[in-house]
Amino acid sequence: EHISGVILHWETLFQKDPSGKDMVDVIRENGMIPGIKLDKAYDKKGLWGTEVGPLGHPEVSTRGLDDLQQRAAEAYQKGARFAKWRNVLQLDPAKGLPSDVAIADTVHTLARYASICQSERLVP
Repeated sequence: EHISGVILHWETLFQKDPSGKDMVDVIRENGMIPGIKLDKAYDKKGLWGTEVGPLGHPEVSTRGLDDLQQRAAEAYQKGARFAKWRNVLQLDPAKGLPSDVAIADTVHTLARYASICQSERLVP
């Protein structure tokens, strides 16, 4: 009754229910808006020169900008109307985390993500 949107993984966007109906159609018919997870997680090798944080690895950058334009366009065409992107910042004030490098990377990544999504008619 109070769910307005459903975030789908890439594979789920293209799946069908047991009767053969597209999942995005099932979601819409139940009064919800289909969305898509567009980030491709992060590489635990981390950003060069950053400290190991509470997660047990250096600070990281989220992957997925390289082909985001194409994936966002395809997701919209398939029926997604909003997108989700996750960045991870590790917090440890004693080590100075998050670092300026990690913050700058996150700001750049989120700005590019939002700009690309909007250009492809997805709400970021």
